[in-house]
Amino acid sequence: MPVEWLQSLSDPNSRPVRCVSICPAVRYVASGGDDEVSVRDIVNSREVANVMQTGSPVLCISWIMTSVHGWAIVCGLENGKLLTLAFNKESSGVEIDSCKVHTSGVNAMSPYLPGHRIVTGGQSDGCSLWIDRGRYAEERWKKSFDILKPVNGKFPPILRIELISSQSNLLIAFKTGIIMCFGLDQDVFLWEVDLKSPMSVLSALTVLHHAEHDHYHIDLRLRFFWNRKLFIWHLSDAVMTYVIIGLMMSILDKN
Repeated sequence: MPVEWLQSLSDPNSRPVRCVSICPAVRYVASGGDDEVSVRDIVNSREVANVMQTGSPVLCISWIMTSVHGWAIVCGLENGKLLTLAFNKESSGVEIDSCKVHTSGVNAMSPYLPGHRIVTGGQSDGCSLWIDRGRYAEERWKKSFDILKPVNGKFPPILRIELISSQSNLLIAFKTGIIMCFGLDQDVFLWEVDLKSPMSVLSALTVLHHAEHDHYHIDLRLRFFWNRKLFIWHLSDAVMTYVIIGLMMSILDKN
């Protein structure tokens, strides 16, 4: 499949970019830096980007709403806060809400889930599900429950949180190499895989998860970049596959 270059977005006063997120409607792109977040209209690329100060490095971004009239995003910050930003083109104003959700940095976030929910993962204090109570609430984000609680005060850093299986399950990947699948409908963990190797180079993670003959069949694909090359590994129910991939990722990590 040929790749077509569409456009380049740049800032004359560019700073390091820590994360990038494109909205589901592919109209806006948001990027987070050391102390600011920038949102651009891809369709109307001539429009000036909205740049807002965050007061802390932005580690992840999720989209709450997008339309021709504006957008709303939530940013996970290194200081453990969720920063919610909503922009209305008619008023040209940005509404800001800040809420402390972790004692460590907010390393990862799920997409905005049905029921006005979002799941956050901390640098060292586990994983929690939050309810968005809306812009007029005294505290916009209210904790529903802890999906994973810290053990002895600490927990392995959470690297990614992905939505899979028709928006009913969450994939939670840890920097230590553990991958867990959490069922949002049942509020229980469905399965767990340990790759026996750190996943610091993990770039993307996809899962196909479906039922066959009253049991679950796991079909997991990992995609990541290392040394300017794209590696794609496939994990199935075969134990030998886990071992081979665990060894290969260990070799890559050492190099």
